[in-house]
Amino acid sequence: MNRPLSLVALAALSLALSVSAQDKEAFKNPSAAAPGTPATAPSTDEAAAAGSVARGFYSDYVNRFLRGKGKKPGLAAWVAARPDVSAQFKRVFATADAKAKRSEMGGWEADPIINAQDFPDDGGMIVKAARVSGSKATVTMNWERGMDAPVEVTLLRFPEGWKIHGIGALVAK
Repeated sequence: MNRPLSLVALAALSLALSVSAQDKEAFKNPSAAAPGTPATAPSTDEAAAAGSVARGFYSDYVNRFLRGKGKKPGLAAWVAARPDVSAQFKRVFATADAKAKRSEMGGWEADPIINAQDFPDDGGMIVKAARVSGSKATVTMNWERGMDAPVEVTLLRFPEGWKIHGIGALVAK
């Protein structure tokens, strides 16, 4: 036997199902979120999109710094100029780079982008796995051939897209 819902039950159901106008707009239009804050609106294939950003970053890095193709700015300057890197990670990286230059070794002990001292003579880095949870993605990069040295890349989804927010243990807060 079906009973009509009471006014209290209807009000509770309405409240539970209500979504604020701001939430509706952020879902329909991720760019409506405040600039510089991660967006949480879903898209068709977030893991593939995050993996694509990491793949582009590493492809440029390997070609420019490890294979010697193209102009070579300083590493910190290169990271600072990249639109696919969060402002917070740019600051963390610049601070770590300055600290590395002041160390006894006069620079990084290991390559901070590939988290290693050595790398294969040929080939690039590929996406091995990509996981998304809300506005955060973790992408595992590894060499396509020559050695097994995975690197965990943390990305955050901003209104303008996925941005690298951490590499290995060097992660922005």
